[in-house]
Amino acid sequence: MIQSLAKVTKAIDQVGLAYIVGDESLLGLSENNLDQYRFNPVLFQLPVSMAWLRYIALALMLFSQGIIVKPKIVYGQFRLKIRAKLGPLKKAQNFIFLIPLKQSEDQFFIKEIGRSCHFPISSILPLETVMYQHIPLWVPHNLDEFALRYRKELLSNSYRKHSVVFDKESAQKAESMLFKIADILNHQNSHWWLEGGTLLGLYRDGKLLDWDHDIDLGLRFESEAQVNGLLKVLKKTEYFIKILDFPKKKELWKPGKIRLFKIFPRRFYFFHTDLCVDLFIFYREDLLGMDEPVYKYVVHERNGYHPSSILDDLDDLMYRGHRLGRPRDAEAFLASKYGENWKTPVKEWHVAIDDKTILNNMENS
Repeated sequence: MIQSLAKVTKAIDQVGLAYIVGDESLLGLSENNLDQYRFNPVLFQLPVSMAWLRYIALALMLFSQGIIVKPKIVYGQFRLKIRAKLGPLKKAQNFIFLIPLKQSEDQFFIKEIGRSCHFPISSILPLETVMYQHIPLWVPHNLDEFALRYRKELLSNSYRKHSVVFDKESAQKAESMLFKIADILNHQNSHWWLEGGTLLGLYRDGKLLDWDHDIDLGLRFESEAQVNGLLKVLKKTEYFIKILDFPKKKELWKPGKIRLFKIFPRRFYFFHTDLCVDLFIFYREDLLGMDEPVYKYVVHERNGYHPSSILDDLDDLMYRGHRLGRPRDAEAFLASKYGENWKTPVKEWHVAIDDKTILNNMENS
């Protein structure tokens, strides 16, 4: 990625597009780790005349270097997705987003589905360069001060407002899905439990979190036959099933073939709604430096784990007459994931940034 970033930023300069490192990437850069908060770098393109002609010139220049530039509409807004090709049918795992900023009077701003952030022009211009792994990158002047002052805006992509939140109607639909999936897992005698915000809401508040947007479940991997059998059953339901494997990044664990089942209500036959059940597959394995096995998982391109002592023994959580799995020591689980203040509601939370099972364990990844 560093090699591609060097080529991309050089080409952007050559075609006359001004940019700064943006979003979580800028925050990470201010801490001397561009990948601290996300692995796919984001660049903010400053407003410029004849931008489309410059995009074409950029695409042609990078194509000659084996890098593809594609226009995309993401969250309702235009951006360029830039990714290196590794062969005729193979492309790099990581990519770079070039997101155009808009200008209004004395501000640069981004307005997309789920977020809106504004930066005074005077806080960005004049630009400065910083060196990162021998690559000169454009940043706002007084980078540290900018990152501190606009931390919330730089993280707005991570804390984006979702199209689904659990109002009364959507919560009822989500509960219905939860009960049906729970019945399937219970019928198969699966070792499964409520995960993340779903457990937090049902255990602490006695309901799904009002600001949550999906259902999270965990399943212990026993065998390929077990997982394949479950998939076969799920495919016979009314739901749309999407299978996610482990990202092809050398620093990420690959303990098995399947990382996650995403389960959606169908819309017509080939389409689905935004409501989702995430069923994570956890792999019980040894981990260097640990005295006991752990339950490994990967989420948002981060390695995470729970100690086996927290998940080996499960108990029932009865909710609206349905038997749901939970860690026997649910409070230890929640403290390990959310911290000792887990009883205090926090609406802005992102797994890749705030999850203690990931942040406390990055050195073991």
